[in-house]
Amino acid sequence: MRVSSGFSSIAIMAVIMSFLTPPMTATAASDQWPQADDSILSASKLLPDPASGSTSDPSIIANSYIVTYSDGTAPTRSEVNTDAVEAINSVDNGVAIASAKLVSGDIAAVQLENGVSAAVQEEFVATLESQPDVVTVEPNRLVSALKTNDTRYASLWNITTGSSFGVNAEGAWSKSTGKGVVIAIIDTGITLHPDLKSNILMSGKTPYGYDFVTDHHVSNDDVYSRDGDNWDSNPTDPGDYCAETGDSSSWHGTHVAGIAAAVKDNGQGVAGVAPNSSIEAVRAIGGCGGALTDVIAAITWSSGLPVAGAPINTHPADVINMSLGSQGKCTTALNAAIEAATDAGSVVVAATGNGATFLSNSSPANCANVVRVAASTDDGSLAGYSNHGSTTSAVTIAAPGGGSWRYNDTTGSLILSTVNGGTTTATSSWTYASYQGTSMATPHVSGIVALLKSLDPTLNGTQIADILIATSTDFPYNASFADIGSSSYYYCEPALCGAGIANAANAVKLFPSVNGDSRVGQTLTMSSSGWTSNTHTYKWYRNGRPITGASKPTYIPVAADLGNKITVSIVGKVGGSTLTLTSSAKEVAKGTIVNKKAPKVSGKTKVGKKLKVTAGTWTPKAKVSIRWYRNGKAINAAVKTTYKLTSKDKGKRITVKVTAKKTGYTTVSKTILAAKKVKAK
Repeated sequence: MRVSSGFSSIAIMAVIMSFLTPPMTATAASDQWPQADDSILSASKLLPDPASGSTSDPSIIANSYIVTYSDGTAPTRSEVNTDAVEAINSVDNGVAIASAKLVSGDIAAVQLENGVSAAVQEEFVATLESQPDVVTVEPNRLVSALKTNDTRYASLWNITTGSSFGVNAEGAWSKSTGKGVVIAIIDTGITLHPDLKSNILMSGKTPYGYDFVTDHHVSNDDVYSRDGDNWDSNPTDPGDYCAETGDSSSWHGTHVAGIAAAVKDNGQGVAGVAPNSSIEAVRAIGGCGGALTDVIAAITWSSGLPVAGAPINTHPADVINMSLGSQGKCTTALNAAIEAATDAGSVVVAATGNGATFLSNSSPANCANVVRVAASTDDGSLAGYSNHGSTTSAVTIAAPGGGSWRYNDTTGSLILSTVNGGTTTATSSWTYASYQGTSMATPHVSGIVALLKSLDPTLNGTQIADILIATSTDFPYNASFADIGSSSYYYCEPALCGAGIANAANAVKLFPSVNGDSRVGQTLTMSSSGWTSNTHTYKWYRNGRPITGASKPTYIPVAADLGNKITVSIVGKVGGSTLTLTSSAKEVAKGTIVNKKAPKVSGKTKVGKKLKVTAGTWTPKAKVSIRWYRNGKAINAAVKTTYKLTSKDKGKRITVKVTAKKTGYTTVSKTILAAKKVKAK
């Protein structure tokens, strides 16, 4: 039943926020940020400057071109070279081709020698494009690894590729960004920070979610709802300032949400671990703390299960982030709520706490069925404030929480994320702040869970925990933590600090990818660098159905695959879980018939004489047909390998088209011109 506003403060009240924010250094950034540079490189000059020969666009590779041939008409490498040489010689016999090669299917690359003038290059391009089988000739360009345009991205040591002890979310984004996954942030609520807003689930103009904060205003240890309306459908954070303690509003839920899922590439601020996931705000912490009963209701509602007095959640969370906690053992009621949520399909991720003591006295991290997250530092040690595990209550994984193992922290070692600009109540201003705590470590892991759930929604908490453990970054050999109570220092072991530091890039690498040209007759190759043993097996699928006999790392699509979607699965053991991880699908297009040896016409071009065409060789073997033409018009019934010239052909150009056909492949034709116009006898 719903908790009434008169619920006794003597009962299970948890002053959560004071627990979550231990000795913490916080520095707020200005809310005025430089605007993103929206300028783009001009594409108006694709060729070198006439005066200097250098390109005006720095992304263009000098003297280098991409040649696209008609579909199915790509020549051999030697023919590409011949075409290029003929084109450049027709312009300037003193200019040479540095190289000419096929790069795939119908695409070739041509490099001219250095120092070719712009005028010669322009005429070369026009001449090569005039050839019948050439579609376009375009400049070749430099390609570089993409970074986000978020203005504070350089400060995010915790998620970027360059840090040795961050989660390397950047390295995971090519495979997953968390799209389609809902992360419930059970916290102080949320504010509509512009670096978050497009990822926040909305209900009209307010965030979608629920406010479970009951006003237990009885003593200085009690919770204030701050918004004055107890439970309601608006999870906006009104501020969690606590007059009794003198604490300003932390905008804790907004900060946590930014770590998990801030928008990337929006020209401002930061980026989250899972920047395309959806944020669901669930408010359970008010001024001065929160009640455990409200947290239990929040867990239940987040997972899509019914809560008396609240509507059913129509967006059940795939991941529930709990950067909160209280002292004591996991209660029966809390454990039951978490178990029900995991049975409903949610993965629960909880902070171990900031007391620099055993997590066995820190709830909900000491409950069953949760991923327990400790805080690590930028040098790979366990943070000095982080609770640690034991052989009976082990930490699952560590993640960047900021700071160091001795509290001698600098702002650069903390975790930068989104906050509101208000001191007590929310304002229209927004900013960023650097915090530290297991509260900050936990959403890193929730973000990685979102990346994994986006790739496979069926993964459960146990399987995900096994993946996190198996793919984590090892602690440095001398990684340690301080027991503040006894002033003793300990080296990290898995039970104490977790298996290692969560690594997003390593985690998603377990999922296979299908590489290769997805065409009939072309080899597709499974790749998955995350598997180091040979104990796994493979299986290829067509539209989700297994393909008979296809159980090797490679597969060659056949005609039956045309237009269908091909995937590959790896079945293997990770920790205690046997997983079946499946690649994204590739749709199979028509194959390409390659003309290995060009057709040729022989014979004298005189009336009464016969012309003969040799069909050449084609790969794969195809059915070949012949058609003769007079000045471009088909000659009636002339469909054999030989054609006898008649008086109608006198003074005309005779051509012959050789066409290769095969089921599942694009039909390919080659047209050959007879050497001269037809003469009289």
